[in-house]
Amino acid sequence: YEYEGKGDTVYTKSETAPANVGNYTVTASFTMVDGCTQIAPINATLTISSRSVTISPNDQTIYYGNTISQTEFTASGLSERHRTTVTLTPSTNEITTDGTITAGDARIFANDLDVTANYEISYGTPAKLTISSRPVTISPKEQTIIYGNTISQTEYTVSGLAEGHRATVILTPSTNEVTTDGTVTADDARIFANDLDVTASYEISYDTPAKLTISARPVTINPKEQTIIYGDTISQTEFTVSGLVEGHRATVILTPSTNEVTTDGTVTADNATIFTDDLDVTDNYEISYGTPANLTIQPDITAYDIVHGNNGMWTKQSNLDFSFTADGPYDKFVGIKVDGQEVDAKYYEAASGSTIITLKESFLEQLDSGEHTITILYTDGETTGTFMILEASVSIPVTGEKTNVELWTSILCVSYLGLAILVVRKKNRKTEK
Repeated sequence: YEYEGKGDTVYTKSETAPANVGNYTVTASFTMVDGCTQIAPINATLTISSRSVTISPNDQTIYYGNTISQTEFTASGLSERHRTTVTLTPSTNEITTDGTITAGDARIFANDLDVTANYEISYGTPAKLTISSRPVTISPKEQTIIYGNTISQTEYTVSGLAEGHRATVILTPSTNEVTTDGTVTADDARIFANDLDVTASYEISYDTPAKLTISARPVTINPKEQTIIYGDTISQTEFTVSGLVEGHRATVILTPSTNEVTTDGTVTADNATIFTDDLDVTDNYEISYGTPANLTIQPDITAYDIVHGNNGMWTKQSNLDFSFTADGPYDKFVGIKVDGQEVDAKYYEAASGSTIITLKESFLEQLDSGEHTITILYTDGETTGTFMILEASVSIPVTGEKTNVELWTSILCVSYLGLAILVVRKKNRKTEK
């Protein structure tokens, strides 16, 4: 729109020249100098047509899980210093050798000004897309475990996995026994996108096996306290084992410190052997033994009986003592207990024949009403019986050294006999009449 006339005269443009596609009217107006004939304005038509551009996608080869490049295209016919953006769309995201890439939705800019409307855009034929298997490498990690435990199934790394995907792997130990040079091997991997199995889209390789160390399993064996009778042997099963693998069992040798009567002997555990089923796996354990347990060996006990007074009854305020007779020898008698408590000798009398124990009234009055136990003690045994204490208001025959159950039973039998004789006599009298 600048016109330079004859001589040095320059005609400057009146406004910015049009740049966008369209039809424009151009008017030339003249200003005449003195003496010149006025020239009428002259109109002309200016047409700016769309610029043709063709955008063609380029062939691409990618790994499964990657996205195609959005810059792999050519634009022919673009005005100098103009630039374009294009959306490239793959026909698939799965492994393929004959996929396609389609170009579309192009935008053209002059600097930052969108001038797409000034272009007539056409798109070339779709380009070839090849998606190959994605290589991943799975590497097991070193592990150290205690014998009897299982290795972790999560100790591995996966390099090359597509973002958002996850892998499961089977890790297998070379041994389950104690070792310092075992191995862990990775295999049988499965890869998922969310819950969809996409393993077939991967080319999986496994790294070299990792080192596995299995250390001995610590166990502690503790003997239990035991009380036995002189002449018996201690139990070989009275012990506990802490730390044993589930399903395993242990045998232990328990040894007494003495076989004589004692209250402060000990039981020591040693020489343990550990089995799974019938297989000896002791070498896989680190065995420690707890402190020896207490051992009590009691004298051989002789069983005696209470032959008189057992299950008897005594009534409060009866002013009577209460006697028991046991069949143990008097020269071995050492004392008595009532309700498990030793009784002072001042509360009873002991006499031979075999052993006669008489509880004094003063002691009996101290006991509550109800059933009680009496234990007669000997150097080589004991015997226990029961007796009942009744309140004074209870009308049951008084028992003691002068009365007992057998006596009252006899009296009752005599009473029944007398009653029977009386009945017979009355019948005879009626017969005589």
